[in-house]
Amino acid sequence: MIDPTHLEQFDHPTADPVERKTVERKTVVPQIRLPQPQDIRQVVEYTKRFLATQHADPVQCLNELLSVELQFDHVIFPHCGAEEMKRLRKQVIKGKNSLRARILQIATQIGATINTNTPHHLYSLERLISDTNMGSVWLARHRQSGQLVAAKLSVHDSRNCGDDPVKEVQTMKTLSIPGHTNLVDVLAEYKEDADPVWYWAILEFADEGDFFGFITNMHAAGQNSLQQVRTYSSQVCQAVQYIHAQGICHLDIKPENIFMQSTSSSGNPSVVKLGDFGLAQRFRNPAGAGRTFKHRRGTLAYMAPEVFESKEYDGRLADAWSVGVVIFILVTGHPPFSTPTAGDARFKYIYGGRLQDLIKAWKMTDRFSPELFDLISRLLCNADNRLNMDQAMQHPFFRGPGANN
Repeated sequence: MIDPTHLEQFDHPTADPVERKTVERKTVVPQIRLPQPQDIRQVVEYTKRFLATQHADPVQCLNELLSVELQFDHVIFPHCGAEEMKRLRKQVIKGKNSLRARILQIATQIGATINTNTPHHLYSLERLISDTNMGSVWLARHRQSGQLVAAKLSVHDSRNCGDDPVKEVQTMKTLSIPGHTNLVDVLAEYKEDADPVWYWAILEFADEGDFFGFITNMHAAGQNSLQQVRTYSSQVCQAVQYIHAQGICHLDIKPENIFMQSTSSSGNPSVVKLGDFGLAQRFRNPAGAGRTFKHRRGTLAYMAPEVFESKEYDGRLADAWSVGVVIFILVTGHPPFSTPTAGDARFKYIYGGRLQDLIKAWKMTDRFSPELFDLISRLLCNADNRLNMDQAMQHPFFRGPGANN
């Protein structure tokens, strides 16, 4: 039993600042790589694919074509001898502009059969937004309309920790009917037949970034009022309440998977958008039958203790725990604990129902109302007593100024 007289000796949450969970991986853009074809028809097909993908860099494209040419007996440049090939290769190395005309000529000859309904033809990748377990997310622009979107590029293999890009898009499309203001919309999807196969999800672009950066900036500007906490936390809860009503649990709710979009009307609060459904699971099928889970999923700092321990759990209540952690961070700018285990003293005290004592010891009582204390306490507790999202939205805290329900 922790002696409450020594609460002031507990690590203050500022000693363990919330950190953005990044994926340590090399950023990649899907590119067509030419396998070893077995006949001339495959040479032509792979060349067309490469032209479709790499049309913005003619020097690199021509260099690749020359490599194929050397391997497959002058299929693409039938009139080039060995000396001519050497001269062209030197020009490639120097990057002379005259090669642009040559590559455009090749593209014109072969391009009549190129499928222009590919993501590379439809969208230009402007800048990297973030890396993911399966690939990367880019700010992209539709080449004809100029519309800005978020392009999530993913490759699927068995090492993706349960993430499935096809399943994620299907989940988001399911949730789009009838849809909800506080969810990221999926606008289009593409499958790029490369090696490996890449999946493109064209998503609504949230122009204010993720909730992590939003919270950081809000606290830096001293704008974390109780009304703002109520406004944004109620939007998060409404998004989770909606997906649960559709029979789906998220299982990886955290600030990095929540996004912010500005509104056209000045003075109105930004709109919260829940996204990244890579780990989402259906807990209820269309016939109404429900199920529980046992696999550990999500991010450690936001993971419910029953999930961490791989016990059988209700995905809705696991999401409710994560929402409680997010609200605590929204209020304080810091995580309530590091890991959901008894080895973490702060977790042990909060899980034991003593959150208010800790907040007093940390001298943060001015940031909480009694209703807010109660709401977070009833989310960060054992699953038997935890509020689900329907119950949370009926909590007195969400009846004050700034509530959206």
